Formats: sequence, C-alpha cells, structure tokens
Amino acid sequence: MNTKLLSVARFYFAQSVFNSTCHYKSMERLNMIDKEYSFNKNILSGINVLIVILIIICYELHFDLGLKILGILGLLLTGISLIFDLFLKERFLDEIYKHKWSAEMYKSLRNEFMELIEEIMSNSIDENVLRSRRKLLISRYSEIGKTALSTTSGDYSDAQESLGLKLNNNEEFSWSEADINRFLPKHLKLDE
Repeated sequence: MNTKLLSVARFYFAQSVFNSTCHYKSMERLNMIDKEYSFNKNILSGINVLIVILIIICYELHFDLGLKILGILGLLLTGISLIFDLFLKERFLDEIYKHKWSAEMYKSLRNEFMELIEEIMSNSIDENVLRSRRKLLISRYSEIGKTALSTTSGDYSDAQESLGLKLNNNEEFSWSEADINRFLPKHLKLDE
C-alpha cells in the first residue's frame, strides 16, 4: 500500500466532508434568515390589513386627517413590502440553491474519495490507475471550489462543531489521523 497516495486521498476525503458540511450549514443559516424575512413580511402584511380597516373606520367617521395619514402610511408599508419581495426573496433562494448544489457535489466527491481509500488499502488495483483516479478527483474538487459560494466564519465554526472538531485548534485545512478516522467507516480507519 502506497502510504503517500493514501495520505493525499484521506486529506481530500476530509476536505470534502468538511466542505459539504460547511455548505449545508450555510443553507441552514440562509433558511433561518429567509424565515425571519417571511415573519417580518407577514407582520408588514398584518399592519397593512389593520391600516385598511382603520381607513374604512376613518371614512365612515368622516375623519379626513386620519384618512390622509393612514393612506400615506399604508403606501409606505406597501412599498417597503414590495422592496423586500423584489430584492431579498430571490437572493436567498438562489444562494440556498447554490450552497445545496456545492454541498451535494462535495458529498458525492466524498464518496468517491472513500472508494479510492478503500481501493488503495486493498492493494488490488494498479498504482498508476489509482494515481490517475486521485488526480481526476482532485481536479473535480478544485472545479467545485471554483464555483462554490463563500461560506462565513460562523458556517465554518458550526461545521466544526457538528463534525466534533470544535475543540480542535489545528489550522484551517489540516487534519489529524483521528479527525479523518472520525469521518470514515470502521474498516477504513487507520491505527493512530
């Protein structure tokens, strides 16, 4: 078994696991923002309905000043609501979709790196074939990274925590054998 080839495959496997988790955490964060947005939009809509009711009451009571004030207030709130709809809603949906795509691509790559690790450990395939496959997978990893949206430091911390790495003080993109073993099934773990 070529330990250097295995080491590189394990590194990119861990990277794929982490990046997939990071993008899923970005999706969760954006979904929470989207829910807050929807809640605030519902409040604005409720206030608009209340204003319409008050306008009807002011009309019935011939309270002209109240009609003018409520009419202007209603227009302003409707405008704010439209601005939210036009500029924010689509942005969240698009970013959520892009993070999901990146997460799923990294997850798929994670599975392929796991297969490569298994093949390297089994010594059943020619080393040149394994190197060629590793090179192809690393190239795909780079392509995903080029098109993936950026994640936040909060997404990064949340991903660390969910993967059990929160207490790990290693620098970004470095992995101990124990870290990598945590992500692998029992038959692919290395002795520490």
